[in-house]
Amino acid sequence: MSKVKVMDLAVTIFVRFGSKAVNFFVFILVARSLTGSEMGVYGLVFSTALILSVMFDFGLRNSSAVYVGGEFELAQKSSFLLHVSWVFFSLLGACFLVTLPYFLTSMESIKDYAIPFSILFSGMLYIRIMQGALIGVGYLGEFNKSEISSRVVLIGLTLTFYFYEGITISNALWSLALSQLMASLYLFANLLKRNFLIFYVDVSALKVMLKRGVLFMIAVVIMSLSKRLTFYALGEYSSLDTSGMFFSLLRLSEIVTEVALAVAVVLFSQSVRAKSEEAIIQGLAVTTRHMTAILFVMTVLIFSFSSVFLNILLPSAYEGYESSFDIILWGTFLGSLWVMLFPSLASMVNPLFIAMLFVPSLLFLVVAFYICIELQGGVDVYIGANLYFVTNVITLVMFLSFLWAKYKVAPDQFLRLRVKELLAMKDMVIGRAKRMMK
Repeated sequence: MSKVKVMDLAVTIFVRFGSKAVNFFVFILVARSLTGSEMGVYGLVFSTALILSVMFDFGLRNSSAVYVGGEFELAQKSSFLLHVSWVFFSLLGACFLVTLPYFLTSMESIKDYAIPFSILFSGMLYIRIMQGALIGVGYLGEFNKSEISSRVVLIGLTLTFYFYEGITISNALWSLALSQLMASLYLFANLLKRNFLIFYVDVSALKVMLKRGVLFMIAVVIMSLSKRLTFYALGEYSSLDTSGMFFSLLRLSEIVTEVALAVAVVLFSQSVRAKSEEAIIQGLAVTTRHMTAILFVMTVLIFSFSSVFLNILLPSAYEGYESSFDIILWGTFLGSLWVMLFPSLASMVNPLFIAMLFVPSLLFLVVAFYICIELQGGVDVYIGANLYFVTNVITLVMFLSFLWAKYKVAPDQFLRLRVKELLAMKDMVIGRAKRMMK
């Protein structure tokens, strides 16, 4: 890997871990304060706002990064229309929020939290859309600041509520909403400071971004649903208490995913500025197999102490869920591998084709849930964990098969480190340790 990519990776992963540490701490406080059914509501609001922000950015985050392609002038020229698009899509999304209870009965439980839900969605949407230009020109430092700013506000609000009146489902959701609102304002100020915002109207450029962006959006929505569909199905066909338990275990395991997401952002930023598909695939293979080794070690460590992990961090209501957590943890590890590949591949080929790679796992999940409901009358956390694991196995196999079929790159190129690479990593770690001891 090049020194620039290593530095981008290191900083972005560090920020991701810092952000995740805050999220993790907030999550523990919330999980220890709320009941299982309240965690189900919390998970519904958070997950739905996230998926809707992906849906209603209409792919502008990815397509604007591709459109900019390293050209700062294009980033400037696109910013005004991106802001106009955000206002329109926020209003459109808010109208859609009102209809959700008519599609999913579990959504009835979030009616009382419509205002923080709407603010959370709008803030997430602004950050998503505006990060596109930053990624396109390689301003990962500003991208990282926009990521961590919301966490600073979130931890401050959560601790305030925790010490002064206790955490409730209402103030927990307001903390999420206000953290995204403040992060949006911070990102807006940074865009102004960097002279991104100039009044320039080029409707043809917006059409180009939306034309490809809609394809991105469909692919990313399907990708997001593939990671959360088990949770939604548990809430719809089991109970909010069951889905809340599953959500808590899933969030606990997602420290692994955060590293993969950080890597995916860097790889995507590199890919939109790369000159050839060969260079993109080569970079994907090298980086992915290095990160797979690191993620595997992380997963093994968490797995080895999972019972201690759960007993210390979560309340007594989660006793007996160690096996479910272990299965979810390994499913998250496998999912993190295709998460690293997805953004770059979607920028290289028709995103709809990449979206089709998720269809087998989604079909499996639908059929499996139907069978479980017919035979057992419902699905518990343990069965949900197994279904989550299998869907990630299927999706990873689909991604690796696609890479093998289209680019003639065998799966082991993305999964297994070479001996010389292991030795190089060892020398790098030893060298770094010696320098730190001096």
